[in-house]
Amino acid sequence: MASIVYIHWHEEEALPAAEALRKNGHTVRIHADSKAKLDFAAIPEALIVSLERLPSHGREIADYFATTKKLMNVKLFFLGGKQDVVDLACDRVPAALACASIEELIEHLDGIEPPAPIIPAKVKGPLSRVTAATRAAKSGRPKAGG
Repeated sequence: MASIVYIHWHEEEALPAAEALRKNGHTVRIHADSKAKLDFAAIPEALIVSLERLPSHGREIADYFATTKKLMNVKLFFLGGKQDVVDLACDRVPAALACASIEELIEHLDGIEPPAPIIPAKVKGPLSRVTAATRAAKSGRPKAGG
């Protein structure tokens, strides 16, 4: 099952939803401090942002995930919130899926796969590794010792 970071600005209100997710086999970490930085030591497979409290903060975090190369493969979900707040969040972060209830969210989390690793591109040009044999071959000079 998925490793999840659940953003909710009131930890007591987040506990029932987090417990429902845990019962379905997911690993959940609640982030409830609007002034503290998120710890990205382990990149989660899903980010759930509650739109019940401080929706603008939640939108900013979801936008950060959606636009940061290291985090853009994380599945994004919005949970709850008034319709106008949800519409604004979905307009700002179209990669996120809005869910009205925890039950709907759990259905979407079933079968979630870990994000694909980002493989760095091969470096070409002046920064690429050039060996002495490569330089000799390109210059047309005979190999040393032969």
